[in-house]
Amino acid sequence: MAQVFRGLGVSPGVAVGRALPWQPGAAAVPRRDSRAGSSPVTEIERFEAARGNARDELRGLKARLMTTLGESYAAILDAQTMLVDDPALIAEVEHRVRAESVSAAYAVHTTIDGYLARFESIEDRYLRDRAGDLRDLQRRLVRLLEPAPGTDAPPPDGPIVVVASAIGPSDTVALARDGVVALAADLGGPTSHTAILAQAFGLPAVIGLGDAARSVRLGALVIVDGDPSADINILTKP
Repeated sequence: MAQVFRGLGVSPGVAVGRALPWQPGAAAVPRRDSRAGSSPVTEIERFEAARGNARDELRGLKARLMTTLGESYAAILDAQTMLVDDPALIAEVEHRVRAESVSAAYAVHTTIDGYLARFESIEDRYLRDRAGDLRDLQRRLVRLLEPAPGTDAPPPDGPIVVVASAIGPSDTVALARDGVVALAADLGGPTSHTAILAQAFGLPAVIGLGDAARSVRLGALVIVDGDPSADINILTKP
């Protein structure tokens, strides 16, 4: 039975491919308790190491953007690089680890969740859409601190349509590879860096789909229309 999803096209074009429900390898909600034998000092050291690894990953993605799209697009990832070393964020995470004796991953997740809630209350859409950079960093740090078990299914054959709860700007860079023909996400905004990068890579993209990430099955045939005026943005068939 066909499924219809309506959202908002943010990168025009029509694409047909097989669905790849996608979630970066990080626990949805990290465990609260720290590892056995760990201490607040150890968890803070793990947080510092994760920040260093995040910087390295972002540096690599930025270099790829420099090569493919140029300096102006590569600068999009500077926002996340700055957030990695944001003094207020670091201080709040470390305080939570010490005061609540929680894991570094849980402290990062909870602290950034609080920031994201504040972003949601901002009326200015452009500023509100910057939450995507923060959400992207949250997933990156949590993945580095507490990777989820390797349960990813192999991608389907043929052109691929990535369907996800949220796709961050760095995810867009990583996914803009041979075989991926479109992006679809439940969350996001029309002025987000994800939308800007999808347009630059020429990938049709749709956001605001509600619950597509959990509803669309692996390998389902998906038609994506990224035009902002489209009546139907995604049509799927088994």
